[in-house]
Amino acid sequence: MKSERRWSGLSVALATGVVGVVFALTGSAQVRTKTTTTSGKAAQQVKVDRAEVVLVAGNDLVLKMDDGTIRHIPNVPDSFRATVDGKEVGIYDLKAGMTFERTTTITTTPKVVTTVQTVKGRVWHVKPPSSIYLTMEDGSISMEREQLSQMASRQITYIDHLEKAVIRIENKTYGICRVTGRLIDKARLRAVPHATLSLEAKLGLVKAGE
Repeated sequence: MKSERRWSGLSVALATGVVGVVFALTGSAQVRTKTTTTSGKAAQQVKVDRAEVVLVAGNDLVLKMDDGTIRHIPNVPDSFRATVDGKEVGIYDLKAGMTFERTTTITTTPKVVTTVQTVKGRVWHVKPPSSIYLTMEDGSISMEREQLSQMASRQITYIDHLEKAVIRIENKTYGICRVTGRLIDKARLRAVPHATLSLEAKLGLVKAGE
């Protein structure tokens, strides 16, 4: 019977927590967000590679670069193009001893993303530095987004505590102080349904086993 009464009280508290989260989400829905993306001026970077052909075997290419390093390039595509003595050649035209140039142009286009959040309503209370209370067009009340997020976070944490209390009810350990092992006062449980410490343990007046 005691467990049923505690479960009933806990259910009411759980419902209250859910209502709080719904309120927070309703308030945040009043915020309108618009995101636009614009492209900036394109910038080009030209890179010229010079190398001497050391070996060509099918689509495999071994090169000696300008800095003296040897580079093996396997599976060179048929679309490969380079310039030898002012003429454009492909992979199958290259021969050992040839010196070629290859020009690579890299184009970079920056993008600017702008996000604007707007809330339309009448300001009726301001709590610096980050809280604003508004009356919306439909008569509902909204708060600044940061405060709504904090409220929702607290409510979610509270519900998590309540769900763990439900598990303790099922395990028949609900209402037992985890420090002293004694029953927690009913008045404290009514005030804090998910309490796991007696008031004395919470205040540090007793230690485990006392």
